[in-house]
Order: sequence, then structure tokens, then C-alpha cells
Amino acid sequence: MNAKRPIKTRVPKLVIWWKSLKRHPLNISVGEEVFAQRTRRHWSYDDVHDATGISKSHLWNIEHGLHTLSLDVILALEAVFDMVPNGLLILARRRMMKKPTILQMIRSV
Repeated sequence: MNAKRPIKTRVPKLVIWWKSLKRHPLNISVGEEVFAQRTRRHWSYDDVHDATGISKSHLWNIEHGLHTLSLDVILALEAVFDMVPNGLLILARRRMMKKPTILQMIRSV
């Protein structure tokens, strides 16, 4: 008996609105949130490095939106900042959605 092939669904077009940008705006917002969390606690890069093992230069690059974070880094930062799982991304997304230029880009799709 031949199995029927599943019906192929349509691939959505123009959903990736950030394609023309160097980095997804969430990278920048995550960096801003990491900076806010770190400075709110009066922690230095050394303090976060000692707690997470993330290098100081990598932390600087994260805070400036230059790196896309791996899941391991996100989990380490959420743990040291005493956040619920996915808390860093939730706060960063809220921060990102407050920026008018981002909202314009999303609405233009």
C-alpha cells in the first residue's frame, strides 16, 4: 500500500522583516536589558564573569548588541539575574516593541 504524500503548505513570504538589518533588533534590546540588569545591581563585568563564566569582552559585545546569544548564555544570565526561564527575552521584547521604528518595520510587512 502506498502512503499518501502530505499536502505541502505554503511558505510565508515577507515574514522576516529584519532581513535587511545587520542584526535582529532583539539583539540590541537584549543587550540593553543585560546592561540594565547588571547596572541596577551595581555589578561590574568581573562580577558577571565570575558568576557565569561569560568573558568580559563577550558581555560587552552582548550589551552593545553585537552578538546573538546562545541558549547557554541566555540561561546563565537569567540564572544570575534571578529571572524566570525566558524572562530575559520577554523583557527585551517589551523593550524592543516600545521603539517606534521597530513598530513601523513590523507593520510594513
